[in-house]
Amino acid sequence: MWPSTRTFLRLSALSLSLGLAACGSVDSRYERPVSGSNLEEINASGMSSDQLVRIANASASSGDLSLAMKLYRDASKKAPRDPMPWIGLGDTMVSARLLDQATEAYDNALNLEPNSPGAKLGMARIHLMLEQAPEARALLEEVQEIQPENWRIYNSLGVSEDLAKNHARAQDYYLQALDFSPRNLSVLTNYSLSLALDGNHADAISILEDVIEEPSATARHRQNLALVYGLAGSENNAQQMARRDLSDRDVENNMDFYRFIRGMTNGSAGEFIPRQYDSRLEGQAGEDSGLSEAERQKMEQAMDSYFQ
Repeated sequence: MWPSTRTFLRLSALSLSLGLAACGSVDSRYERPVSGSNLEEINASGMSSDQLVRIANASASSGDLSLAMKLYRDASKKAPRDPMPWIGLGDTMVSARLLDQATEAYDNALNLEPNSPGAKLGMARIHLMLEQAPEARALLEEVQEIQPENWRIYNSLGVSEDLAKNHARAQDYYLQALDFSPRNLSVLTNYSLSLALDGNHADAISILEDVIEEPSATARHRQNLALVYGLAGSENNAQQMARRDLSDRDVENNMDFYRFIRGMTNGSAGEFIPRQYDSRLEGQAGEDSGLSEAERQKMEQAMDSYFQ
């Protein structure tokens, strides 16, 4: 089926909310983002494993994934029986789309702590990214027994249900997640896109219009709103929102994409939008779209314009 998995995954406006948590307190020397410039200082400082994990968390949050991976590895050597460095390493590798290596890291954590919630959540995230909803759901239900008030579990269960086209059930899970984490932008975004999949564009737009007014809202949230405007046929609003972050050329490409999705019949559009919950994965285009090569390339450009 065309467009390819890779291009639709480029939309990726949602974190699956199984990613790195905020890093808590960090030594005052490292309150600002850590970069490679002070890597030698960190290695020479004689820090404990816990300190290295906290700094690695800060590095990952600031986008320095390479440094974070090295620090997690260093931490694992200092505390070889502690699963936390391996979980942090796995989470960071997922963010870097190194899914095989992330799986190995989570396996190392599970060898140390077989019921590790963090490792199981990470593995569930990988299954969701690969659209393996049943496998993800089984792991999430295991973690739910251990941490019944963890909003990430319910958010990811919602994702798994949306991938299975069970949108009403997905929305129930998102509402449960919001009970434990009100105003969580990741959950609100997933919830709104699920509503859009269910044909409830008005409520989806209302939620996303509130989301983009939050101080922590990003281009991804704005472009999700543009997407829902486009799916609802509100092209003027979609164009205006898209132009807040994209070039004129990218806006034009995205509008073509919205029209393409709106023109699909028999509920086929719903097969594409759930991939909003995933990340940038490689895939092959199908052969049954009926589009010319030029049209395919234009759709590819539309997808590649998201969040570069």
